[in-house]
Amino acid sequence: MPPVRPVRRPSLTVAQLCDQYMKAAEKGLILGRRKNRPKKASTIEIDRGRISRHIKPLLGNKLVIDLTRADITKFVRDVTAGKTARRDRSGKNGNRVLVTGGAGTAARTTGFLGGILTFAVDEGIIPTNPAQGVKLPADGVRTRRLVADEYRALGKALSGDAAEYDTPQAVTGAWLLALTGCRLGEISALRWSEVDEEGQCFRLEDSKSGPSVRPIGKEAFDVLRKALRVPGNPYVLPALRQGALKHYNGLSGAWVRFMQRAELEGVTPHTMRHSYASVAGDLGFAESTIAALLGHAAGTVTSRYVHRLDSVLVAAANKVASEVYRQMTGESGKVLEMPRRA
Repeated sequence: MPPVRPVRRPSLTVAQLCDQYMKAAEKGLILGRRKNRPKKASTIEIDRGRISRHIKPLLGNKLVIDLTRADITKFVRDVTAGKTARRDRSGKNGNRVLVTGGAGTAARTTGFLGGILTFAVDEGIIPTNPAQGVKLPADGVRTRRLVADEYRALGKALSGDAAEYDTPQAVTGAWLLALTGCRLGEISALRWSEVDEEGQCFRLEDSKSGPSVRPIGKEAFDVLRKALRVPGNPYVLPALRQGALKHYNGLSGAWVRFMQRAELEGVTPHTMRHSYASVAGDLGFAESTIAALLGHAAGTVTSRYVHRLDSVLVAAANKVASEVYRQMTGESGKVLEMPRRA
C-alpha cells in the first residue's frame, strides 16, 4: 500500500496577512515605534501604499509559512531595481502617483514588511520572522542635499515664465518645502488656522512627532501672502476641484515635474528638508537648534510653547530661510510674485 502523503494545512497568503495587519492597525492595535502609540492615520495611509504598490505585487500570492530569507532578499533587490516602479492612480482620492524604486524605497518597505511578519509571529501564524537579519541597502536619498547651483536651478524652475502656467498650489507648495524644511505632508495639509505670521511660526495640529510649533522664516510668509486663496477652503493649498473643501493632493507629482525642469536628479521633497538642515549647519547653528527648526521629536519646541517662540529660534529660522532664498534667486528681500491662475 503506497504511503499516504501528509495533508498540507491551509495557510494565509502574504496578501491576506497584510489585510489582517491593516485591519488591526486601523483599530489602533498596532503601535508605532517612536512613541509606543497607535499608528496615525497618515502613517496607515503610507503603509497601505507600500502594501499595494510593492509587497502585494511581488509577494502577495506566496504563503506566509513558505516565506524564506532568500525571498525577502530577492524582494529587496527587486524593489531596489525598480521592478515595481510605475505611474498609476492608486493615490488618495484617485490622484496619479509616481511609484518609485531605489535603495531608499526598498529599505523602508522591507522594514515595514518585517513589522508585518513580526505581527505574524505574535499571532502564531509563523514561528520566526524571515526578514530578521536581511541586509538592507543604504538609503542614499536621505543624505542628498542641494548645493548653491542646484538651489539656483530650482529657483529658476519655480519662478518667472517657467511657473506662470503651473498650478499655483504646486508652485506655492514647492517654495514652502524649500524655505521651511517642513515635510511634504505638513505642507500639503497646512491650514490657514495653523499659520501664525505674527508669532512667525506654523502651529501644526498634527505632525510625525505630534502637535508642533515650527519657527518659520520671513521669506516663507512672503510666499504665503501671495498664495491663491479659495473662499471657504481652510487649506493653504486648496483642492483643484471647485467647492471641494479639501487640500491639494498633487504636490508630490508636481515635484517630479519641477525636478525635470530644473534638471535635478535624486531630489525628493525630503531632500529639501535635509538641505534646509544642511544650510542651517553651514550657518553654524547647533544640532539642538536645527532639531527645533525641523520639529524633530528630540527638539525643544513642542505644543507646550503656546505663545511666543524663543527669539533665538525665530532669528535662526529667518537666517536659514533668507540664505535658502538667496541661493534660489541670487537676491534677498524681494517679494515673490506667485502665479494666481485659478
